[in-house]
Amino acid sequence: MRKIITLVALFISSVCYGQCPEVSSEVEAMIKQHAESVRGGEYCRTRQVVKTESAEVVLYTIEGPCYKDEQSRPGSCGNHYFRNMTGIIDGKKYEKIVVGGKGSFLAKSLSIDEGVIVVEGLSYAKSDPMCCPSVSGVRKYQFDTGSFVEIEP
Repeated sequence: MRKIITLVALFISSVCYGQCPEVSSEVEAMIKQHAESVRGGEYCRTRQVVKTESAEVVLYTIEGPCYKDEQSRPGSCGNHYFRNMTGIIDGKKYEKIVVGGKGSFLAKSLSIDEGVIVVEGLSYAKSDPMCCPSVSGVRKYQFDTGSFVEIEP
């Protein structure tokens, strides 16, 4: 009976917490390298992944970056976060770009439309608390020789 309860508990926890969306090993390494370089922690359950025949683009979150604070455990330095985008397009690695974060733009979804990456999310009105941006917005990016370049509206 004890084993059954343990198995049920493990099953429920895996269903409740879910899995991290899968990405290629190359993209996984790019995200890991970025997290390590800022001494932050990736919250992988918030990944948004878009794959096409020629592209794999990922929106991911780095939390609590410690930067040069060697005393603290990576990912434990504050409650701020950054939403970043990286990927591989036509076999070429695209460097990460910050597309939002606490206090700026809450990037919520990612899509590719006719070769343009579309990031939908929320911005902050002057009266919004830090927890709750309320202004809907869209940011668009194009591919440009290994970099994502924001298309100005």
